[in-house]
Amino acid sequence: GTWRPGDPWPGGVECASGKLADAFHMKPDRGCEPNCEQCQMVCLPSAFVGPFKNHGGEIGSNCFERGCSKYVGDGSRSGVQFFMFDCDPALQKEWAETNAVMTEDEVHQKLTECLAMCKSRDQACKLTCEATHKDELAEITLRMHAAAGFKGEHGDAY
Repeated sequence: GTWRPGDPWPGGVECASGKLADAFHMKPDRGCEPNCEQCQMVCLPSAFVGPFKNHGGEIGSNCFERGCSKYVGDGSRSGVQFFMFDCDPALQKEWAETNAVMTEDEVHQKLTECLAMCKSRDQACKLTCEATHKDELAEITLRMHAAAGFKGEHGDAY
């Protein structure tokens, strides 16, 4: 069945201790879900997090939850070990649908549509639209911060 957090990695492989176990890289590249062919679990030293993200890597999850759990081999790049897993398109689609995150544009579009449905003097309706809009934007910002590891674009302010 489906891989659950805490389960051993498919293929019986694992990162050596002291390396991140939640760094992964979708191939062909970020944003390929639900049509990625492969996902790499990268046994990343914490010092490499910045460069890894700049090259499309992501931290804080794994390949398996995204429907990529068929172990096909390992390799290493610049002394960093990684394990490769092929993706199952049906499982990927399921993951992508469950975890669909709206883009800012989609949220703004939704607000516009919501406001358009309010009657011109219906202030409560407009406030509801705006509150929902604010929550959804906050959710996106949170996810972006999480993905950026609270650093990167925003300097080390956190």
